[in-house]
Amino acid sequence: MTIELIVAPPASGKTYTCIQNILRLQKANLFSQTWIIVPDHQKAPYYRKLLADSGGGMGVKVGSFSDFFVEVLESCGNFTPVLTSALNIRLVQETVKASAAAGELVHYAKIADKPGFIQVLQDSFAELRSEYLTPDNFLDEGPDMIPSQRELAILYARYTSRLTQLNWVDKEGLGWLAVDILKDNPQALKGVDYVVADGFTTFNGIRRVFLKLLAERVNKLTITLPGEKGFSRLVNRKSKTVLQELKELLQVNEQYIEPNSQMPEYLNHAEKFILDAGNFQRINTPKPILLEVTSQAEETREALRWVKSLHLREGIQLHDCAIFASNLNAYQPLLRTAADEFGVPVFFSHPQVLLDSPAIKSLLALLWLPNVDYETRSVMNSLRSPYFNFGLDTRMLEDLERVSKQAVIVMGKEQWDDAWNMLEQMDLQELDYLDEDKHVVNLLQKVDLNALRSAFERFWNFFDGIQISRSQMQWVAWLEEQLL
Repeated sequence: MTIELIVAPPASGKTYTCIQNILRLQKANLFSQTWIIVPDHQKAPYYRKLLADSGGGMGVKVGSFSDFFVEVLESCGNFTPVLTSALNIRLVQETVKASAAAGELVHYAKIADKPGFIQVLQDSFAELRSEYLTPDNFLDEGPDMIPSQRELAILYARYTSRLTQLNWVDKEGLGWLAVDILKDNPQALKGVDYVVADGFTTFNGIRRVFLKLLAERVNKLTITLPGEKGFSRLVNRKSKTVLQELKELLQVNEQYIEPNSQMPEYLNHAEKFILDAGNFQRINTPKPILLEVTSQAEETREALRWVKSLHLREGIQLHDCAIFASNLNAYQPLLRTAADEFGVPVFFSHPQVLLDSPAIKSLLALLWLPNVDYETRSVMNSLRSPYFNFGLDTRMLEDLERVSKQAVIVMGKEQWDDAWNMLEQMDLQELDYLDEDKHVVNLLQKVDLNALRSAFERFWNFFDGIQISRSQMQWVAWLEEQLL
């Protein structure tokens, strides 16, 4: 077991060193397995690209801590349900109500029913869970606890107890389950040779314990931190604290990389003197433009307008321009729209998630219809989708809508079959009548029911073949044949 801690300033080769370690490991053992833990899902595609470019992507999994918590759980057949955000709010509300009914809340009694208090409790419980702090640890603070802390500890104990009763887990609790499995089952990581934690500036309690258990079960663990030898600068104070926490838990071998930053000069200058007091040499940089707008959509349009202006007026090539977004999930569709408007080709460093594609969403909705018993509205939405062609033109789709309304079809193929049979036996010319109680309007005048039913059968034939077992390639070929 080797635990390596690589410390270097930003963009000085920490990731490159990790990738070289992976390549050496794969050269020695072609079937070696490596886990790379990154801070978030936006970093994962970039890391995979670096691995692919270097030729070392085989046998390597890249993901966040949460991804590998789930990996450990699934490897041992543990599929504990995870609370959604809505269920989490409901559980916290029930916890507060139960505690108030038991007379346990005095300090928080006046705000116990306020939405803001529930939100604060959610954040507090998440922080306590992330730090791997049990209710008993919290309550062990003793009689010196102030009333707010004591009541928070009581609420936290009720919350975790209720989670256990329900046999559910919150997002932070995935780490707890993974840690318990690694403690009880060392074989849970069988086959994993090397683990890398790269890009982090800090590790909470559950992550530190998880890293410790990983280090005991793999051949090598590498952790990277920003900083420099001695950690004398104020900006490195946080990294120094993290290093001390890791040293208390792990026997690490520190490795300091000589600064060799690949960042532009002005960024190197900013990194070198940030948070440092005193006089230092200033460098000239292009004057930034600060523009206040009213929405994210306007923000993206102004950014693309500026890029196009630089390209047309100053001859700057588009591939030399970059736009940084704080939240790419929010800005990506807006940037695409603005780019189409201005005729500017754009490339995103993090590709769009396939599940967010309208075509994939439509396909999943179509395949999900049997599970909702072919709800009429969902069926009609799939039939009208531009991604599918079941041989029904616009007029036929309108006629189908009329049939569903006339026969009051809510869901199910059986209701459609019964409706066709019923309508065929009825005299549609006499359907439009008026009496003292109600007026039934005939919506099916001039509708050829036999032709419409025959055309609609192609839709049902699609689902007749959906139960057949196929390989992945056969599934793709079958879908293309049915839908294109």
